[in-house]
Amino acid sequence: QLLVSTVRSVRETGVTIIWIEHIVHALIAVVDRLLVLNFGRKIADGEPRAVMADGKVREIYMGIEADV
Repeated sequence: QLLVSTVRSVRETGVTIIWIEHIVHALIAVVDRLLVLNFGRKIADGEPRAVMADGKVREIYMGIEADV
């Protein structure tokens, strides 16, 4: 929680932050844009909640089978 509030404070000053994280809940609480890579290839990019709802992201990072 301290990290999230610190990142929020820095971001509010106009500084762009590149944050590499596997704990997605922390990211979604703070970021405006989420880019997801799989073996160096972009699989999703955009608004965090939309990205996390993406079938490929759910399958690769959360082990949830994508709807076909």
